[in-house]
Amino acid sequence: MTKECILCNKACTNCGECSICDLDGTKICTNCGKCIDSTDEYRTVNIKEFISIQEEKEA
Repeated sequence: MTKECILCNKACTNCGECSICDLDGTKICTNCGKCIDSTDEYRTVNIKEFISIQEEKEA
């Protein structure tokens, strides 16, 4: 089974884009959490979109 890209609806090509730091595009993410703790910008997930994606995967 092919691994699915976590950023796009396609097969993973091992491009490494998912490992790039959100705050500094020249660095690899180290899971420091600074992007989560920022107060001036909030990260959101559209629940309806997430549910429809999960339903597509289950079908």
